[in-house]
Amino acid sequence: MTHTTRTLVLEIGCEELPSSFVDSAIAQLPKLLTEELARHRVVHGEIHAYGTARRLAAIVRDVREQIDNQREELLGPAESSARDAAGAWTKAAEGFARKNAVSLDALRIVETPKGRYLQAERMLEGGPSDAKLGEVFASVCARLTFEKSMRWSDVTTAFGRPIQWLLGLFGGAIVPFEFVSLASGRETQGHRFLSEGTLSLDHADRYVSLLRDHHVLVDPEERRRVQGEALQNAAMSLGGTLVENDFLEGEVLGLVEWPFAIVGEFDHAYLALPEELIETVMCFHQRYFAVRDAKGAMLPNFITTANTALDPARIRKGNERVMRARLNDAKFFVEKDRAETLASRRDRLAGIVYHQKLGSYADKVLRIEALAAPCAAVFGADATAVAQAAGLAKCDLVALTVGEFPELQGYVGRDLARNDGLDAQVCEAIAEHYRPATADAAVAATRVGAALAIADRLDTLAGFFAIGQRPSGGGDPFGLRRAALGVLRTLLHHGVRASIRALIETALGHFVGDKFASLDRAKVRDELVQFIRERLEVALAQRFKIDMVRACLETFADDCDPVDIVARVEALDSLRENASLSQAAVCIERATNITKDVFVSENSVSLRRWVSEHVFALAEEQALQRVVLDVEATVAGAVAESDYKRAVRAIAEGLTDPLETFFTKVFVMDEDVGLRDARLRLLKLVAVTSASLCRFELLSASKQ
Repeated sequence: MTHTTRTLVLEIGCEELPSSFVDSAIAQLPKLLTEELARHRVVHGEIHAYGTARRLAAIVRDVREQIDNQREELLGPAESSARDAAGAWTKAAEGFARKNAVSLDALRIVETPKGRYLQAERMLEGGPSDAKLGEVFASVCARLTFEKSMRWSDVTTAFGRPIQWLLGLFGGAIVPFEFVSLASGRETQGHRFLSEGTLSLDHADRYVSLLRDHHVLVDPEERRRVQGEALQNAAMSLGGTLVENDFLEGEVLGLVEWPFAIVGEFDHAYLALPEELIETVMCFHQRYFAVRDAKGAMLPNFITTANTALDPARIRKGNERVMRARLNDAKFFVEKDRAETLASRRDRLAGIVYHQKLGSYADKVLRIEALAAPCAAVFGADATAVAQAAGLAKCDLVALTVGEFPELQGYVGRDLARNDGLDAQVCEAIAEHYRPATADAAVAATRVGAALAIADRLDTLAGFFAIGQRPSGGGDPFGLRRAALGVLRTLLHHGVRASIRALIETALGHFVGDKFASLDRAKVRDELVQFIRERLEVALAQRFKIDMVRACLETFADDCDPVDIVARVEALDSLRENASLSQAAVCIERATNITKDVFVSENSVSLRRWVSEHVFALAEEQALQRVVLDVEATVAGAVAESDYKRAVRAIAEGLTDPLETFFTKVFVMDEDVGLRDARLRLLKLVAVTSASLCRFELLSASKQ
């Protein structure tokens, strides 16, 4: 059967919406439309959502004009509840029929996998799709949610911003519906400044092109491309390159419907200020883009995206005036701060509460200083430099510049340390110890900075776990998940081997005094190790198969050396497509399960000695004995050298065939105790050898 289709379009015209509201609505619209159309059994094709500050829209392609009739089977209560002892329908059955608008004659008992249940059939009538589309649009509008909503006039329904118009078309026909006392039509609005009058849309297929003709790029991707080209061309006109900023790009994208780049400039003398400060003023406070020359030096210019090309000179003049005022304020704060040494501020940290139960920032600094030496040893960093940076890292919290620009913590400290003539690696570490600031941000690049960064985070983790402030569910008010991930990412980035357990024990050791007299350090340590292991599992699961990650993590539950664990997972992943790996996993799982409760006190050395000296009678036993001894020696050497790929290959390619033959030909649990024990010891050596690399029995996905 051939079905005729049309395009469906919805537009909600609003007063100016914040960028985040537009992004949220664009993400919600396809899901809401899919659900509402499905509820009314309207068949359709792709859904595309659009939006600007003045409008939210969606286009649904290939919407069928007709809703087909549909036979529906409804399952009710069990037969025991639906019929009484005489076989008559019960009140439960009658209620089921009434609820679903079917007669008692339509009820029957059917067999299901769960037993005998009441069932009814009903015919859902079809009809023209356009009879349902108004209800679909009204429901979608009502279900849109925003971070904050408004009510206006006498309207009781809340929305992100007051709604000015509603457009709904199915092909060329209006989809009639009402929302917030407004009726839909075919009218829309072009650009606020570059288009005049109300626009009439004759067909849904021409929605995007009509708006484009009237200076509205409603498609965010098209607008992003045009905006990007305008910004890049403006930067090139200055002989420089644009400083990319994903946050800023998204922000300004939601503020304009027809991007127009405007270049501004500021006094060259302001370049003496810290560059991070200039960029913060420019990007996060004024929504301007920075520009750098070919050598990477910042230019005394900025680029902004305006929503109109009318009178750009006036816009530029206003932007420059605001920028000059903001930079003047910043210059005042910097000069006042530079008049005082960074170290002289340390005493004032005693007046800033870090946490009521964990003391002041002065207390935190003392604990970080105590962690400096062990963390420096992990990274092979200069312990003296790490300790000096630890003592100064939080001192900029009392600086005027940080009070005005809190996002510059660390950068202000670095600037003041440089002003004091301190060692370059100490200065850099002060800025770097806040990295990574987010899950995807760069980690501390220098080893001194990396050591200080994990010292700070280890103190945070140990402290909050010590007072029982662990994350629960989706709540993590102190950012402990982010702190744990920061420790892991820093260690992995620098490729340094470290025992998470030992570092946590050291950090917990600095929480002393009456407040921590009853602290069960061993329990807290184990909980925190488990917490960090869980973060590592989540992070690695984004790159590798989860069964491989867990197989390696389970092997080193106590120590949890992240770099070592990642190397093991990478080794398994390198043989992911090798059939021998999945076959070996099956055989090793069997060997592990059959021997898990025997010879638990014996290590690989004693097992190897016993197996090497024992005389086996069967050829299959002898073959496995030779292979196991060779593989055990190879794996032991490879693991000692951290050559895990060689170890995995030795196990997967060496053990598979002789193990399969052994299990096929040899009855392990023989009545003869001597034969049974000998065979179990042989298999126990297989299990112990493979477990030195990972828990092969957990490689479930590899075996499927």
